[in-house]
Amino acid sequence: SYKRIGRPSKLSAEDKVLMMLEYNREYRTAAAAAYFHIGKSDGLAEGNAYKCIKQVEELLIKSGKFNLPKRTSLIGEKVEYEVLLIDATESKVLRPQKNSGVITVEKSTITT
Repeated sequence: SYKRIGRPSKLSAEDKVLMMLEYNREYRTAAAAAYFHIGKSDGLAEGNAYKCIKQVEELLIKSGKFNLPKRTSLIGEKVEYEVLLIDATESKVLRPQKNSGVITVEKSTITT
């Protein structure tokens, strides 16, 4: 056993796991915003929320019980793919010429 150094954590192990699950459920594109909001809800700074979430994720990965299947095991499976093609070619839009007379320009009078 080793002696822990530093201040003890405010959060219990259960709270840390809950924080990590909230982060994974929310999964924002801007991760910093997610750490900020989750940290504020638990009374932590953004950096501390990040450290807690990463710590729990690393522990789960090290346990070996939460690993994703390897790529080689997925290759042997028969998978049917559905393909959807979208035509996104550019096409010109006809717009009136500036001095063609088709457009009526209104003059505005500004009174002071």
